[in-house]
Parts: sequence; C-alpha cells; structure tokens
Amino acid sequence: MEHLEQAIALYQKEFLSNFALSECDRFEDWLACTREHLHQQAVEVCTQLTTHFEHQQKWNRAKFYAKRQLELEPWNEGAHQALMRALVMDGQRNAALIQYDRCRQILSAELEVEPEYATIALYEQIQNGYFSPINRLPFLSIEQPDAIPSLQIPAQLQASEEPDLVPSPIHSEPVHSATLISNEPIHQSSIRQSSKDRNRMIQKVQSFWIKGVFERSLYESVLIDLELEEHPAALASSWTVEAQSPLSEPSQQCKGTILEVYDALVGTLLILGAPGSGKTTLLLELARSLIERAEQDPNQPIPVVFHLASWSIQSLPIDQWLVEELHDRYQVPRRLAQVWVNEAQVLPLLDGLDEVARSHRESCVEAINEFCKQSWLSNLVVCSRDADYEALTTCLQVQAAVMIQSPTIEQIDAYFSSCGEKLAGVRSLLQHHSGLRDLVNTPLMINILTLAYHGQSIEDVSPDVAPEHWQHTLFTAYVQRMLTRRSSNPAYPPERILTGLSWLARALKQHAQSTFLIERIQPSWLISEAQQRLLAISEIVVVALLLGLVGGLGVGIHAGLATGWNSGMTIWLQHGLRGMLTGLGVGSIAAIGTSAIVGWLTAIQMNTKYQQQRIWYAARLGLAAGGQGISVGIMLGLEFGLGDMLITGFGVGLTAWRFLCPSQITLLEAWGWSWKQMHRGIVPGIVLGASSAIMNGLVYGAMYGAIIGPIVFLLTLIGFGLTSSEIETKILPNQGIRRSGRSALQMSLFMGIPFGIAHAVGYGLTLDWAGAIGNGLSAGLVGCTTLWLMCGGLTCIQHLIIRVFLWKAGVAPWNYAEFLDHAAEQMFLQKVGGGYLFVHRLLLDHFAIAALEP
Repeated sequence: MEHLEQAIALYQKEFLSNFALSECDRFEDWLACTREHLHQQAVEVCTQLTTHFEHQQKWNRAKFYAKRQLELEPWNEGAHQALMRALVMDGQRNAALIQYDRCRQILSAELEVEPEYATIALYEQIQNGYFSPINRLPFLSIEQPDAIPSLQIPAQLQASEEPDLVPSPIHSEPVHSATLISNEPIHQSSIRQSSKDRNRMIQKVQSFWIKGVFERSLYESVLIDLELEEHPAALASSWTVEAQSPLSEPSQQCKGTILEVYDALVGTLLILGAPGSGKTTLLLELARSLIERAEQDPNQPIPVVFHLASWSIQSLPIDQWLVEELHDRYQVPRRLAQVWVNEAQVLPLLDGLDEVARSHRESCVEAINEFCKQSWLSNLVVCSRDADYEALTTCLQVQAAVMIQSPTIEQIDAYFSSCGEKLAGVRSLLQHHSGLRDLVNTPLMINILTLAYHGQSIEDVSPDVAPEHWQHTLFTAYVQRMLTRRSSNPAYPPERILTGLSWLARALKQHAQSTFLIERIQPSWLISEAQQRLLAISEIVVVALLLGLVGGLGVGIHAGLATGWNSGMTIWLQHGLRGMLTGLGVGSIAAIGTSAIVGWLTAIQMNTKYQQQRIWYAARLGLAAGGQGISVGIMLGLEFGLGDMLITGFGVGLTAWRFLCPSQITLLEAWGWSWKQMHRGIVPGIVLGASSAIMNGLVYGAMYGAIIGPIVFLLTLIGFGLTSSEIETKILPNQGIRRSGRSALQMSLFMGIPFGIAHAVGYGLTLDWAGAIGNGLSAGLVGCTTLWLMCGGLTCIQHLIIRVFLWKAGVAPWNYAEFLDHAAEQMFLQKVGGGYLFVHRLLLDHFAIAALEP
C-alpha cells in the first residue's frame, strides 16, 4: 500500500501539461489518450486507497485520498460518498452534510443532474443521526455484523529492495515507474476498438444470460420474496474479526436488493442456498444490475457469468481458466481476454461451485483464493449449495457471505391458499406428509409441486411415499404431468422423450456443461469407445472415397478432352464423357484401396498421445487425399501419379495440421486474416510451389510450370494467412454446422476456381486449348473438393456421422432441433438462442439418474 501512496504522490498534474505540438495530429491524439490513461489510473489508485483506509478506520487518510480523488474528478459521487462517510466517522457530522451540498451543487452545475439514490440515502441517514460503523459503506440499509479487517496485500506489494519500483494499480506485478507511460502510440482507433469490444461483450452477456435465461426463468415461477442473511461462519479465518468488536453477531438479516448487498459488502461475495432456492436467479439479477452500471460507466468492469463445473477438466489457475472460458464460451480472442483479466476489466460471477467434481472442489476453492490474492483489485461473486460448501475443509477468502433464507411456513401456506381449490389436493398432501413439507422449502420445489398436482383432487394426490423418496416422486410426477399437459407430437412419444433427455442429461454432466449446442457434440459423446473408433475410421474412409472418386472423375475428363476437337465437337464431348466414366471406375478402385489402407492405419493409431495423434491425423488425411494420385498414375502415367500424390497429400496434411484437431470437431464458421501467420507459410509455399512448377514443367513444358508454381505458392500463403473462428452468438440450433458448410463452400470456390483457371491457362499456352478445358475442369474440381473438405466440409461430415450413430442408438432423433424444441415446450428445457438448458439442475440430475436406472 505504501507503493500506491508513492505512485499517487508522483501524479501532481496531467502528463505533459505545458507541452503541445499543434501541427502534429498524431502526437496530439497520442498525448490525449496517454493523459486520459494516466488520469484514470490515478483515480483508480485514489479509490483503492480510500477504501483501504476506510477498512482500517484511519479516517484522516481516507479523507485525504477522497479529497485527492475529487481534485481529479469533482463530479465523482463515489468519492463524495467516501468523504462523507469518513467525515461523519471522524466526528464531523456537519462537515459531512456540507459535503453533500457541495456534491449536489457540482453535479447541478457540471452535469445538470441530481445526486444518485445512494448519495441521497447516505445524506438522509447522516442527517437523521442513525449512521453507524455497521453500515458505513454505500447503500446503508444493509447491515453488516462484523467490522471489515485490513486488506491482505499481495507479496508483490510488500516492501521492495528497489525503491524506484512503483506498482501499477491495475497489474499485480510491480513495474518501473517509467513504464506507466507506454512507448507505443495510443491511437483513437484503438480506443474505439476497445469500446467496441467491451460493448460487444456486454451485449453477449445480456442477450444470453439476462434475456435468454433470467427473464425467461420468471415464467410460471412462484413469486415469494425471500430474505438474505449474512453468514460469516462461511468465511475463511483471515476475514473473521476478533471478539472485541461489540457489533459482531452470528448473523444479521440483509435488507435491500442484491446489488445493494454487493455494494455494501465491498464487492467480493459468496451466495449460499439450498438446491432450488434461487441462487443462480439471484446471481443473474445482480448481473443485470451490474450490466446497467457498466453500460453507463466505462470504468466499471464487465460482469460475466462463468460455470465453475468446467474448471475441473484442466484445473488451471483461475486467471488462465477465465481466459480460456472467455475464448471458448464467449469467443473472445485470447489476447484480448488476457488483457481483460489482467486489468480487472471483467467481474467474474462464478456459478456452481458445488458442480465442480467432488475430488477437485477443494483445489478449486484454493485456486479461487489464490486468484483473490494475486488479483486483489478484482471483485468476484461465487454461488454454491450450502451443504456442499459446508462440507469443504477450505473456506473462500471473500469479504462476505450471504445465505438465501427458505420461505417461512406462513409464506408457503399463504401461497397455496391464494391458489384456491385448484391446489386443494396439494394442501392436503402438505398436511399429511411431513416429509413433503420438509422438502418443499424453496421456490423451485413449490413451483414443481404446483405444476405436478395442479387441479387434482385429494384422492388423486395421496401417494404412499417414504420421506427419502419424495423428491424422486415429485419430479417423476412433474415429468409425467408435463408430458400429458402440454401439446403432444406423435413423432415423439413419452418413452422417446425420456430416453433422449436422460442421455442428454448424462452427457452434460459427464462433460461438465450446462448449455447444450447441437454443433458442439463431440466424438467423446458417443455411447461406446467402439463407436468413437468407428467414427475415426469412417471420416478417413469418406475423405479417401470422395477425393478418389473426384480425382478419378477429373483425370478422366482431362484424358478424354485432351484428344482434341479436330474430329468435331460431338466426338470431342463423347471422348470427354467416356473418359469421365473410365475415371470414375478407376477412381472407385483407387479410393477403395486407399480407404482400406488408411482405415487400418487409423485403427492401430487410436491410443497414441495427443501430439502424436495430431501428427498421425494430418498424415492419414494427407495419405487419403493423396490416394487420388493412383487414378492419375493409371490414366496419365506413373510420373504424373507420384507427383500428384506427393503434392496433394502434403498440402492436405499441412492444412489438416493447421486447422483441425484429432478426436474433436472444429467449427470453421468465419475466416479472418493474419499477416503474422502468413509469414509461416513462406517455406511450405516455396516447397509446394517449386514442386508443382518442376513436375508440371517437366511433363508439359516450362511455360506451364512457370504459371502453376507461383499460383501454388500464393495459394499456400493465403492458406496460412487465413484464421478460423466461430461466430459470436448462436441464434439458431445447429447454426455452427450450417455456417461451417457454407463457409467451406465459399472458401473452396474462392481458391479452387483460380487454381483451375491457372491450370487451364498454363496448358493452353503450352499445348492446346482443347485439352486446356479438360485440364482446368479437372484441377478446379479436385481443388474445390479438397479445399471444401479442409475448410469446413470435413466438420460437416464428422457431425453427420456422429448424428447417424446417435440416431441409430435411439438417443438423438434425426431432426434433433425439432425434438429439443418440443422438449422446451414440455417445460423440460429452456431454449436460449441456439442452445438449450434444463430448466433447473435438479431436473437435470433427475433425468441423469433415470438414465442409470434399469
């Protein structure tokens, strides 16, 4: 903390305040951006120092840095609030009231606005004389039982042996004071791009989580106002307070909205509750409020929801895991995601700590605690089931924990009484079955009970159930009721719906996922290892057959049309047709032989390590594609066949290694460009271009080789310079696969047609134009097919094969999107954009267990 004080002491006025180059617009842009960057850093440091000294109850220091912040930004209401709190806690009540008047006058004069609600509420509490240390933080209707201890400062900010090191208020690593000023020019375009990226991320979270999940989750839900209660026993010992404080109590009720609770408890919060109590809904309500705040203030972090269930897959440090999740779930480029995480521009809302695999849960808590230490300027919120959290031996090191209180018996009775005779049977059940009454203590279970037995008589809802089986019975009744209550579809009888949803629930749990996208089905989702092995063989066989047939067809057309049109156009076309049929026959034989060999190689190389798998995968695809050279060799000569086999096989293998992964379907939906990646293609381009030039030059002539060589070199550079990605938001089911197929077609035509034209021109200039047409058609056909496969077509083939296997197994209907939409109508799933969620994790668990039952 001393280093932060030293840093802000160095900032006396704006950067280069008396210096300007009016005739250099680029310098003025850089200067303006740099000044703003340093100004915002200074404001952030003042905020952190003020908050720190408030926690330390060092009111003079808190006042000093609050005033310093107001010197930088007189309109900053947060600084006005901090100064008012520090003044009243230092016994200067009148000064605090005067400060409010100053704040109101400044806002009116500068911005023509009134103070926000939090400032007014703070003023009224000071004026009425009931402001106290318990509620000294913003939104004072929240009561906080324990005084907040001093912050834990990371080791990087402890005393340093080098006095000239000043820590950045953003990064955890110390940096030299001179490096606070970037040597690279900051342009207005980069500022605009940063704002664009930020707004795009906000829209993603808002579209998916708020509009898609939160607002729809209120549909047909039970609206009972639940209370929050502080739960200090859930905190790590470093955040507990000595018994000397007379204000500490075991727990106190929290008043106000979840945003007010979050603000009052300094921004690092643990939300606990029973299954179905509304933890995720509460988290999304907080996300909605924080999104509104982030939209209004660009200095506020972006609230982003993350599912902790996927953490156990690789067990990365939390900062690295956040980067990977931003990249995988939200399609944020890794470099940008790293910047956001490092600079605390993302506020992680971590849902489902209890969904982390039990064997990894303790490690996950330790990773979160380490993240809190290293990234101490970052706020975060964590959700967990109370029972699973209390079973841990390690506690989260957050400043506060709240427990969602169950509805009272009076609230439950009042709700069911308000529903009249339609729930008379339910009221009778609750009166006669204490086990059921104990279970129905959350909004979810009240809702499930209501929907399962709505409108049924007392006689119809009086099952004889043991107390421990009530949850299973209740969900079974809900499922059966939804199957009969909602619109039915003859194509999907109840047994088929139950089988499909049971498999889906089990697959989601096994792969630590909550949102299901059809295009994200991977080979590991197949029911058995035998199917996975068959898939790997099948995709290679399909590639070999397709390219073998196309290669044979192309070389047949070339051989037929190369006879020339001296005998007339009719005879010339007949020769072309005869050659095409001959080529198909030869290509079929070559394709079958190649697919058999490559399929056998695939079967024996399935259990190698990942890096070896990747190399072998590229090699197998290259060999499968090179098999078309057999047709060329048979029909045009051995030297043609060998050359075509080597060049095509090497090119396809290189492309597969560049874009595809073994045992994984890679969506290639959108294409971009990277000059850096293009440079890596220079050596492969020279090799392929020179090989093509030499081979075609020796056979057809130097002119032909001189044309084809540069074209192949250029196409290789383009192939390396291209970068693939997924589209940002899935709006329709299976949109990723359709987009991959469309993108593959566009890329194949974009590069395949010029490739065919180059061959035609080279042949025509060297030999004759009659054969040039056949040669161009042959090269273009083979080139377009090969490029279609490598640029997304193979993804479509893999997905199609997997869907066939799942359809044959009876777990995924062929029209899968229609089936999932029907399940959403039955209120088993919730459709969000192009994905699907189970309406609640308890329902997912119910279907997953049902899948294991005989």
